[in-house]
Amino acid sequence: MNLSRTGILLFCLLLLSSSGFNTGEASAQSSSLFRDQVKEAIKKFSASVIDTLSKNDNRGLQATLNRIVSDDQKEGKAIRFGIGILDREGLVVAGRHALGMFREGEDFSRYNFWVKAFKRKKIVSDRLFFQDQSEILIVCVPLVRKKNLVGALILGFDPSEIKKDYGLTTDDFMSLKFNP
Repeated sequence: MNLSRTGILLFCLLLLSSSGFNTGEASAQSSSLFRDQVKEAIKKFSASVIDTLSKNDNRGLQATLNRIVSDDQKEGKAIRFGIGILDREGLVVAGRHALGMFREGEDFSRYNFWVKAFKRKKIVSDRLFFQDQSEILIVCVPLVRKKNLVGALILGFDPSEIKKDYGLTTDDFMSLKFNP
């Protein structure tokens, strides 16, 4: 029996559709789950650091981040992303380096995601490339207190980890909306 490529493709598609396999639905569920988890992290970290950041208490910021991460680890919720707190000038003042990023004093003020987030006062997603050709996926959250921009919360994700854990590509990540 000689089946053409088109015939084989049609047979496979028919088999997948009759088995209830729906990649679009699975992808939408994964995207929704990831987005909800990121929004939860944004809410938790933003609420915890905004007052301390507005007082320029960098040691207090680092202690707060360390406490949150420690508490999550005790509850079995490992934080698998980098966390950076930037002051209003775009300098890293505190961070947790799950991915080896966000070193204190590092300047992000000229990065596109920073400029967009501060101008629009909206959450911005972007890609950040390093000199070694690696990349991280960024969620930049402007922190506003009493209508004043006091800094930003940056979450950084390894693209291979979100692909492995959620099945999301970089394009999927970039299409997610984190603003309320």
